[in-house]
Amino acid sequence: MIYFLHAASVNLVKIGFSFNPEDRANTLRLLSPVSLEIIGILYGDRDEEIRLHKRFSHLRAHGEWFHATEELKCFAALETMLRLWHEASAEARQEFLDRIDTPVFDRSAA
Repeated sequence: MIYFLHAASVNLVKIGFSFNPEDRANTLRLLSPVSLEIIGILYGDRDEEIRLHKRFSHLRAHGEWFHATEELKCFAALETMLRLWHEASAEARQEFLDRIDTPVFDRSAA
């Protein structure tokens, strides 16, 4: 899987590959002097990781670390949401759609 690991204090994101992104993130946290948070996980292999490195090469800071722009953070969030959507059951998807079609508040009551 491809993971996006955000180091907010230095405004960088690592794009990496691991069979177990949570374990990999925990290992990197032990080695890092700054806080690291997973901001995205999507399906992909090492070839996909390389494609993403090329796609975001204009943001490369060093090695697999990229500047944490809105473009990169939004990509990670959107791809993760799409992965979760496809993994969700039909019932869970319908419940979500029903909830977003419900008004937050009734304007006529104000």
